[in-house]
Amino acid sequence: MNKVITINLSGRLITIDEEAYQQLNAYLTWLKQFFSKEEGGPDIYSDMEDRIAELFDDKLRKNLVSISAEDVQAVIKIMGSPEQIAMETAEHYEEAEPLHARSGAKGPGQAGNIAGGIPANGNGKLVRNLNDKVLGGVSSGLANYFNADPVLIRILMALGFFFYGTTVLLYILLWIILPAAYPVPTTSLKRRWYRTDEGKVLGGVCSGMSYHLRISKQWLRFLFAFPLVGVAFFNIINEDDLASFCTAALPIMTILYIVLWIALPKASTLTEKMELKGERLDVHNISSALKEQNEKGNGQQFERPGALTTAFRILAYVVLAFLILIVGSILVGLLIALLGILFGFSTAGISVWPLSHLIFESQAQAVTLFIAAILVVLLPIIIIIRWLVLRIKKPARKTKWIGYSLSSLFLVSLFAVVFILSNLVADFKYAYKYSTPLSLEQPGDTLIITRLDQEGDGLYDEAYQWVRKGIDDKYQLQIASLKILPSEDSLYHLDLERQSNGSSVKQAKTLAEQVNYVYQQDSSMLKLPRYLKLGTPELFRAQLATAVVKVPKGRVFKVGDLSRDYSKSWTLSARPLFSIKMKNDRWVPNRYYKMGEDGVVDLLD
Repeated sequence: MNKVITINLSGRLITIDEEAYQQLNAYLTWLKQFFSKEEGGPDIYSDMEDRIAELFDDKLRKNLVSISAEDVQAVIKIMGSPEQIAMETAEHYEEAEPLHARSGAKGPGQAGNIAGGIPANGNGKLVRNLNDKVLGGVSSGLANYFNADPVLIRILMALGFFFYGTTVLLYILLWIILPAAYPVPTTSLKRRWYRTDEGKVLGGVCSGMSYHLRISKQWLRFLFAFPLVGVAFFNIINEDDLASFCTAALPIMTILYIVLWIALPKASTLTEKMELKGERLDVHNISSALKEQNEKGNGQQFERPGALTTAFRILAYVVLAFLILIVGSILVGLLIALLGILFGFSTAGISVWPLSHLIFESQAQAVTLFIAAILVVLLPIIIIIRWLVLRIKKPARKTKWIGYSLSSLFLVSLFAVVFILSNLVADFKYAYKYSTPLSLEQPGDTLIITRLDQEGDGLYDEAYQWVRKGIDDKYQLQIASLKILPSEDSLYHLDLERQSNGSSVKQAKTLAEQVNYVYQQDSSMLKLPRYLKLGTPELFRAQLATAVVKVPKGRVFKVGDLSRDYSKSWTLSARPLFSIKMKNDRWVPNRYYKMGEDGVVDLLD
């Protein structure tokens, strides 16, 4: 029985038995010697070693205990054996061909089937790729099937979300229908999206895209530059419609170019350049590409760019500098705004925390919302700062799990905020309102409507104008209102309108009934409260108690020492959309009024 050991292969911990390790070590030694004779050989060897480590890691992720000698032979068959490379000419090898020409070929690229996996060369069946998944592996599986870049499929899926969510249902259906699998990565043709320095003008975006789209890079440059040139040209010839079109297209194309510049990696190594061109990554093809690169380097002289290219490059850099200034200003402003929101929300949240039980049915709900809301604001700040640092510092090895963790935590926090707030809105879904008559003695003189002295109820916290707390630890809220209407007869009347919202009509009715309304009448003086207790449970669901004073037409009455808050009233509706209607009659304190014959209240001078 072979002894099992753990080795570090290209930064990955691989469990392998001794016999397999001896074969692997011999193969890696041969690769190192083979490429040491060529310029840039260490970089190519490093890429090959990383690819081998990736293949082994995929095998171990399928619950294999360790790498066996058979697994090593399968990988060697994929990458190319020493006997194959030692052949005298390259005529015995198949050149890198388009995908359709190679679809039925049998060769080293199919060695992934030896390990029982599905070949990741675009020729297997459509599955969800669990080797390269972000959310279920659907996009990666589609990219594997169509031999495309997973990043491109994910971008298309994300863009479809903004067009009425057209790709959301498709993604969910594919997630449910497609079986999950672990496709074995091979070295067969796999065209990837990169930027390249070959013939670049600004960032190499168009040069890289031209390989993948099989379109001339000059046409791509013309496409991106057309809005900028068109704005000036069509304004000169007074074609306002075309000038407007170019003006609208300019920011779109500019943002698209910047996004591609940021999102597309640069093809720096030889293997990345081969992936860009869709060439198969094996030892022979890499060796041939290296020799071809050296021959080009020795046989060609440096070509100076033409005047047109130089002018376009200068213009592009000027525009780029201007855009960087704008984007930088936006990012700085966004950071300042987010910091301000974070500080304001934290301060406000802490200050109103003692009142959270008036809104939330459980303390855990309030704590979760507060923490999640803080994270929703804080995490974008961290993500933006981290992105700026990475763009400036450019570390040799990026820890992707940090970005994934921050993004996942942000999405979880955002979901928690939306979920809790939606539940809170649902607690206001139904409204209930009813009116009851109250006892009122007919005043012998002018009716005076004034404020009820509630100072004797206890000591109150004056931190909030609309709420205060008594010595009985019960909160009182400014949920009392006043409405003055014409009477239908020659008598004064007093009605009390109670209203509340709730998660059901029954709850809304219960909350409305529990509002404790206490008033006093002293001869011709009617004293109305401003602060009312909610009752049990002590939950605020837009309760409002409105005293409706009905004055006979032609009679004079006085509004005494009433604050203008007495005239405020509201109606809250959560169906079909959440809305609040506010009304404020604004009675002027200590003024006389007269109920007109037409029912209109006239202010007496």
